[in-house]
Amino acid sequence: MTKTRMLFAALAVAATTSLTLAVPGAAQADGNSALARCGSGRFCNWTGTNFSGSLIQNTAPTGTSVWCVNMPTGTRSMSNGTSLTLSANQNRCENPGGSAAAVSPGQDRGSFSFVVNSVSYCGVCRQNHTATTPTTD
Repeated sequence: MTKTRMLFAALAVAATTSLTLAVPGAAQADGNSALARCGSGRFCNWTGTNFSGSLIQNTAPTGTSVWCVNMPTGTRSMSNGTSLTLSANQNRCENPGGSAAAVSPGQDRGSFSFVVNSVSYCGVCRQNHTATTPTTD
């Protein structure tokens, strides 16, 4: 088993330990209240754009700096009430690749150009990136 497959297998296991709640039809709200409805320390996904459809609430797994959570169904909008920059992913955790978009702490995303099937975080990956300022000659 390659290191990549082992990492994604570990991510799939971590995904099964997260708290996921589906609230059918109760998520009719405007974008201004999405983060407030999501709550501090949670990330929330909606099956429809602009925070409509079924609401799926999750808490970030603790004790690990690399994790991935599969959505029980595809989602189209997201609110990030955590202190982490999360990745909304087109593919499920066990199938890396596809499109991805960063969702910053406190950010509401009313739509994506793809269906979100998983949300992940890699603290180790982010530590390896440093911001640089371009220089001019």
